[in-house]
Amino acid sequence: STQSTWGKQQSIMSSYLVLSQAFYQREQGLRDLINKQKTGYLDADQQKQVNKDTLDIFLRFAKSDLAQQRDTANKLDKKLFQVLFEVLEVIQTETQSRMIFSYIFPTIDGMLFDDKRNLQNLTDLIVSQGDASSSVLKYLHNTFVKPDFDIIVYESCARILSIVYSNIQNPKFDRSKEDFLSLLLNIAEQSGKKKISEYCLVTCFVHFLKDQKTCVTFLNNNGIKTITSNFESHSTDLQVMYYNILCLWLISYTQESHPYFVKLEYKLIQSIIDVMQKISREKILRVACSTFKNLSENHDAVEVMVDCGLLRIVDVVVRGNIKDVELKEDLEFLGQLLEKNIRILTSFEKYTKEIAAIQLEWSPVHSERFWKDNVKKFEEGNFYYINELVKLLSSDKPKNQAIACYDLGEFCRFHPFGKNVIEKFDGKEKILELVNSTNSQVRENAVLALQKIMLQNWQSIL
Repeated sequence: STQSTWGKQQSIMSSYLVLSQAFYQREQGLRDLINKQKTGYLDADQQKQVNKDTLDIFLRFAKSDLAQQRDTANKLDKKLFQVLFEVLEVIQTETQSRMIFSYIFPTIDGMLFDDKRNLQNLTDLIVSQGDASSSVLKYLHNTFVKPDFDIIVYESCARILSIVYSNIQNPKFDRSKEDFLSLLLNIAEQSGKKKISEYCLVTCFVHFLKDQKTCVTFLNNNGIKTITSNFESHSTDLQVMYYNILCLWLISYTQESHPYFVKLEYKLIQSIIDVMQKISREKILRVACSTFKNLSENHDAVEVMVDCGLLRIVDVVVRGNIKDVELKEDLEFLGQLLEKNIRILTSFEKYTKEIAAIQLEWSPVHSERFWKDNVKKFEEGNFYYINELVKLLSSDKPKNQAIACYDLGEFCRFHPFGKNVIEKFDGKEKILELVNSTNSQVRENAVLALQKIMLQNWQSIL
């Protein structure tokens, strides 16, 4: 699915460059490089510095189209990567040589994306060299931390390292792998303009998270914060959201991740559902449903899915024209799971659980149907839970205040003595104060609650 995105750019000119994700939303940069392809990206003076055999291979490769480049890669195996890095090393100290970096790094990125054989060849080369100071791995790390390169170089370099690390199984590289992941996480936490984009970062994380051990490292180093930040700032970007949810799908295979999906502060399940509604593409639906399926045996996670209205989304999607058989099966599975649990979860016990946690959420228990069915249960303990609701009107969390206003209004609608009970706990006075709240949601719900209280007052007079 990703290849089709980059495939659209092949109309410019077909080569490994167009397969690099470093050119996502940077088509002009790609065009500029393609236009210089006939030069081989090296001027006459630079060509003199490169070994003749190496130069011949490089220039033939650089001036070729994608089909010819693939043929060269298949014939030369590791030798092609050795040629590319040898060219870089010869001219690396020259400031005027920046263009060659902007060509070679995204070309390698495109090669790794295009064919797993290329990835294995580069991996084998790196493993054979170990962590020697002259190794390709050290060269990649040093390039990433050097100043003054174009962002295309940094992003290609980050992706190459992430892809290769995900393919290396040798434990000797575990330390440097974790160090690089930590470096990426530190960049992700930086405010303002970053060395590499959020899109690049999330594509890198996907490769790291294929390993469950690395998933735990990611979680322990506040990686979830990066995911939640992407949901907030890129919620309508198809590619960023696809990789963001893909990260969560990979993480969801580890039991250590499940508490993060349940914690209200992260809103992971709600965020995934929001994206499903905003970007109704099969690739988004597929990875979202796969994530929820991995969480299906976690009762708390299923509860959050119900609370966030996933069943309604599933019902709408199932009625659509779904071509993917596996996706359709996942949707049907989720529909049955949620249908089975919704009656259990939209209950008085669920409501009291929220009150006890002092954390109200806009869920099915805060609805007309719930109050109509359960209003009499609130008489228990001398209206204990109504008193607790009134206390939440003084909460420092606007959401608690807004929902408490709504619920007290509904209680007043459906209980014959609702107004008297609320006034007994000084609830009406507190709602009156919230009419002047600076928070619009609190203000609106306070006004609605007062209208319901006044309506019951008129009904009692009539």
